[in-house]
Amino acid sequence: HGLSCAGCGLSAWHVIFRRCHYSCSYMALLAEVSSRSTSTGIHLEYIRSYAMLKNMVSNIIGWANHSQVLHVTPEQFRRDFAATVACVLRFMLGSRKMQPHAG
Repeated sequence: HGLSCAGCGLSAWHVIFRRCHYSCSYMALLAEVSSRSTSTGIHLEYIRSYAMLKNMVSNIIGWANHSQVLHVTPEQFRRDFAATVACVLRFMLGSRKMQPHAG
């Protein structure tokens, strides 16, 4: 059983694994805690994901006007999947023309 919490901070790691005396996996702990209380399970996941979410928001703000970063929302994919994928490809390929795959 690995004591990994997929990118959580050190203080979160201690808060999480202290619950099982540092002898369980995160998924096992989450399942056990959630079976007793859904709100406790949600709180545990919040503790685990807080640093990652904070980092994501920081990146979005820091890269808001960066010309080499393309921000794409799930809503854009829902609204027009093909056009959004085409936009992503244009961004990734830069000035290169998209060529159909010769198969």
